[in-house]
Amino acid sequence: MQSLQANLDKGGPLPFKLLEQHQGFLVHLQQIYPVIAPYLKGLQLTLDGWREGRDDDGWKIPGWHLSELPATSPNAPSTVLPVPRLSDDLSTLAALFEPATPP
Repeated sequence: MQSLQANLDKGGPLPFKLLEQHQGFLVHLQQIYPVIAPYLKGLQLTLDGWREGRDDDGWKIPGWHLSELPATSPNAPSTVLPVPRLSDDLSTLAALFEPATPP
């Protein structure tokens, strides 16, 4: 998770694959520690933020219908811009996993 935070601290876009890898690991950990579930939303919104019909925070725009999407889905980009809540979510996750024994 330190590599993700380091990339975020640099500013600019984040590597899409790195985000996917961290999200996959954290989703797996969520099965053991369900309390982290709300803090994974920043990762998901960042990963989906490049899609059509999303606002600046990564959320779906109300009233946006699937019929308005292009017939062919474009490939995922190599980098994505972080949503505003990602930094807070990562800080909280780091604090939760900092102690040697889980809280």
